[in-house]
Formats: sequence, C-alpha cells, structure tokens
Amino acid sequence: MEILSDLAIVLKNIRYAERDQVVTLLSENHGKCTSLAKGSVHSKRFGGSLAFLGVAQVRLVKKGNSELHRLDEAVFRHEFKNIPKDVEALSSASCMVDLCLRLLEERSPTREVFVALSNALFVLDQGKPPLLILCAFMAKLFLNLGYAPRMHECSICAKAMTAEVTSGATLYWSTHAGGVVCSNCGRKDYLQVISQHQLLVMSQLFTMPFKELHSEEEIKTIYEWFVAFMQQHIPALNSSGGLKSFQFYEDLAGF
Repeated sequence: MEILSDLAIVLKNIRYAERDQVVTLLSENHGKCTSLAKGSVHSKRFGGSLAFLGVAQVRLVKKGNSELHRLDEAVFRHEFKNIPKDVEALSSASCMVDLCLRLLEERSPTREVFVALSNALFVLDQGKPPLLILCAFMAKLFLNLGYAPRMHECSICAKAMTAEVTSGATLYWSTHAGGVVCSNCGRKDYLQVISQHQLLVMSQLFTMPFKELHSEEEIKTIYEWFVAFMQQHIPALNSSGGLKSFQFYEDLAGF
C-alpha cells in the first residue's frame, strides 16, 4: 500500500455511482493523479474541497495494481473566488486545465507545471487579462514539457538569430517549421513576418513571471500562432474532437 500526501488543484470531477466521484488532481510533487473519492457527494467530510479548481491538501492511497488512487482526505486550502464570476476568465482557466489533462502523464512529477498553473490561476483571479495569461501558461507549459517553438535559432537552417535580431533584419514565423525563421530562409516561401516587438512579447511570455506581464496588442496574433503550433506539433491534442475548450474560448472572445 502506498500513501501520498500533497497539495493539489482539482482539474476534473465526475460523478461515479450514487455517492462517489472520480477526481483528477494536479499535485505539487506527484503530478497528475486520478482518484476515487468514496462517499464524497454531499459529504461534509470533503466539504467544497473537490470543486473544480479547488486547492486542497490531499491524502491518497494506492493498493497493488489498482489504476485509481483512493482519495481518503481533502482539506480545503484555497478558493479562486473571482474566476467563476467572469465567464472569459473561467473559459481561459478551462483551456489551461484541458492542456494539463491531455499532456501530463499519470503520476509523472511535474512541479514546474503545478507552479505555473497555480500562479496563472492566482493572477487570473486578480483580474489579469485572460488571453494574456492563457498565452503565458501555454508558453511555460511548452517549455517545461519540451515542446517549445524554436526562437533563438532559425527553424529551417538552425543558424543563430542573435545577429539578425540585433540588426533589425526581417524575421518570419513558420508554424510548419516550428518557430522563427531567418531572413534568408524566409525568402524561400510565403511566411508570416514576425516583428521585433512580437518577438519580444513572445520571449516575455516564456520567461517573465505572470504578475509582471502586461496586456499587449500583439497577444491575439501570438495566441493564434501558439494554437496552430500545438495543433501541428502535438498530435495528442487533436484526438477526441480536438481542443473544444479553445474553440469555446475563441467564440466567447470574438475571434
């Protein structure tokens, strides 16, 4: 029997049988964990700790070869009170959760992703622009899972981009190639020009803390590039009908 105690964010809960729930958690030190919370429906023992995006200190038990953990205890720690009041913020948070559910492996420690999600939800709850925070979360998730687009060297010829960025040369974005393309390779095909400002904003999404980011006019274009990049280079996201949460968000935000 294995016993785990950890801080966790509730990513998903599904009613199971009459009084039970299957709860998917993102824990700080043990990664994504799917668990069975027996008797948790309308239970005072769990209270509101198993609500969507709830943060709780949990105690999980796993016996033998069972695929599910047993969730024995969940002590409420934090609630994001403002996100549910703003439909665009809630939709943005749902997109982040959808990525975690699809891309994270069960019981594979991903503390950096836990920190990124918790920080993203915190600033989103404080009123930061939902699209900006969603883009920043995608960037940090790409980076931590090894999917980041190539930005410091040409995605086609692999030449370092430092000199071209410094000189102000025309650079390009290629979804197909998976990142930024130098001025020479950009002449070979029709690509989208990426301005120096867009490149700077994109770099900030990868490197700056969420709380230091500010809304940018360029963020909608960068969002479109990121989504196209995901759809082409992360095949797992195209299964089960694609990214429905993103489709809903785009309809809501007026894309």
